[in-house]
Order: sequence, then structure tokens, then C-alpha cells
Amino acid sequence: ETKMFSDHLANGLHEMGIQKGDRVIVCMPNCPEVLFSYQGISRAGAIVVPVMYMLHPNEIHYIALNSGAKAIITSSHIVANIEKAVEELPSKPIIITADVPTNESAYNIYDVMKKTPPSTTTASDSQISENDTAIILYTSGTTGKPKGVVLTHKNLYSNAVNSSEHSGNDDQGTTLGVLPLAHVYGLTISNICYLTGSSIVVFPKFDVKEVFEAIEKHKVKSFSVVPAMIYAMLSFPDAEKYDTSSLESVGSGSAPLPVAMIHAFKEKFHADVLEGYGLSEAAPIVSRHIRGETIKPGSVGVPIPGVEIKIVDDDGKELPRGDVGELIVRGDSITPGYFQNVEETRRVLRDGWLFTGDMAKMDEDGYFWFEGRGDDIIISS
Repeated sequence: ETKMFSDHLANGLHEMGIQKGDRVIVCMPNCPEVLFSYQGISRAGAIVVPVMYMLHPNEIHYIALNSGAKAIITSSHIVANIEKAVEELPSKPIIITADVPTNESAYNIYDVMKKTPPSTTTASDSQISENDTAIILYTSGTTGKPKGVVLTHKNLYSNAVNSSEHSGNDDQGTTLGVLPLAHVYGLTISNICYLTGSSIVVFPKFDVKEVFEAIEKHKVKSFSVVPAMIYAMLSFPDAEKYDTSSLESVGSGSAPLPVAMIHAFKEKFHADVLEGYGLSEAAPIVSRHIRGETIKPGSVGVPIPGVEIKIVDDDGKELPRGDVGELIVRGDSITPGYFQNVEETRRVLRDGWLFTGDMAKMDEDGYFWFEGRGDDIIISS
């Protein structure tokens, strides 16, 4: 069904004037239409610009202006913010909602899908190259303007294939989509599910009771979380009322997790917490633990296949094992640069290596230990 809806949406977007290389913002809570939109935009040869729906209209305005977005796919309960965000734009994008539009200026996504007959093929499918831009993901920072991280189809595919094989989660099953699909990690999880033929239980927001119900109902083996979600699961008073025996592991990222919490989760749910490290510029997974291999609590695991890592000093010279330095990365999943920002691209990409600005160390077994962010970030609860 995803392919059918996506093909219809791609054709509808073409009928509305969206061409290869045009940027289309997707800004709404997790729902199936987010997945249809991503695939439909890509099949049209256009570029997806995922945007967190919680952002202030001023932030959305900047992203729409900087990206030159031709259209915005959103939902009715935040369309007022979207309209406010595009008020002062020199060229206003088309607004499409995933549900009933609240006014006549917006289109409904299912009406857009009906603009062409089912037999019509997407015009740009055969013209899309693996090195074409698939995504422009704007990073949030506490200083300066957001930067648009360019990710190609090859970047995303490489990361999904290698991280899936590395983690051992390449079998068919059901996972939980509790992290934002508008984040690069959400994109990777959905791509992994396409590759493995797996299903996603999509959550518009994290609800700990509903998470336990879904684990029991769908016999979920693994899913991805942030530390606050692990704490919520540990603290939930009715956890023992649910059958969580299918759960084997959860992947955790975005911030370090106290080792005591990792042990507590293992003791309570008989499932491992597999920490990992990634960033938008690496599409995003760089390292993680391997299911069935040695787990080192507090570590972010080992590099996934296709990714090479070094720890370097201020001069870019590789440091001995155990020394803390800047983490640099290269491989097929690394961004070609920032959208219309040559200066910042040159700063972080040098001789094929991505200088992350993050501090880390590597032990004698090749496991990495994250030591702190070099750049400011915003962590949303």
C-alpha cells in the first residue's frame, strides 16, 4: 500500500508543478502519511525537507526560505503555524494537509493522489541517481542559523543496509516508531523496515502505556528510544501487567545513559540496552552494539560496516587507543555538505573525512566511548 499511495502522490505532485530537485517540506506528527509523503516526494524526483512540527513559525519560516520549498505537507492542527511561517515568503509554497483542510487555501493529500489515474507511472523514477539529493535535514542549534544537511539516496541506503546487518535486526518483524519520523533516525528506521519487509507501529507521541500494549500485542523484539523513554519504562508502575517476554533489546541514542539504568532495564525486562552514536551528517548511524556480541555499558559500540572512524588531536593526527580527541568519520553514508553553505561544508569536510566536533575515545577492543558534544544541540523531552 505504501508504494501505491507513494506513486499516486508522486504523480499528483507532478501535476501540481513539482519537478525534479524541488524541495518539499514534510511537517507533522508521526502518522502513516509521513511515510507516504517521503516516498512520494522521492519518487517524484523531488527533495524531502523533514521539519519537526513543534518548531516555532519563525524557525519554519527560515527553513522554508532557505530551502526554497515549493510545497509543504502538514496536518490541519498545525496548519495555522505553517500559514504564519510562510506569510512573508517571496514565493508561497503549496500547502497540502494529511487530513481535512481547515481552509480553501490548502489541498488534501488524498485529493492530490487522485489527480492522475492509477496506471500512470512516475515521470522521474528512471532519472533519479544514487548521488542525487534525497533529503535536506536542518540541524537545530542554540547559536546561529540551522544548517541544511544534504543527504543523498546513496547516503541513506548505505546507512540502512549496513546498520541493519550490523545490529542483527535484518529479520522480518514489527518495531515501534516512537522517535520522530521527521528526524534522520526516523528515516533510517523506516528504510530498514522497507529492506526487511518489517512493520512499524507508528506513535504520534510517546505514551508509555501504549508502548507496553504494543510490545505485548505485536511481540516486538526491538525498537529505538532515547534515555528519557527508558526511564519512563522503568518507572511505569503497571509494567509487570504486560507480557514483554518478546523484547530482546532497545537501541538508545541522543545522550549518554547512566550505566545503572542499563543494568536496571536488563534486570527488569530481560532485554539489553544497546547504545549507539550517530549524527545527521552521517545519515545518521556511526557506531552501535551488535546483538549477541559483547556489550560494554557506557560505550556506544563499534563502527557499522562501511564506516571508518578515527580519534584525532587538534592537528588532525590520529591518537593512541584510550586518548580522548575529536571523532572523525568517512564512508558512503557521509553527507556531501550543507545546502548552499560552502564555508561550513569546507570547515567540517576535509580530505574525505567528516570532522564531527564531538569528543570520544576508543579502547583496545575497538569500542567507542562518547565523551561530549563539541557543538550545541537541543534535546527535547
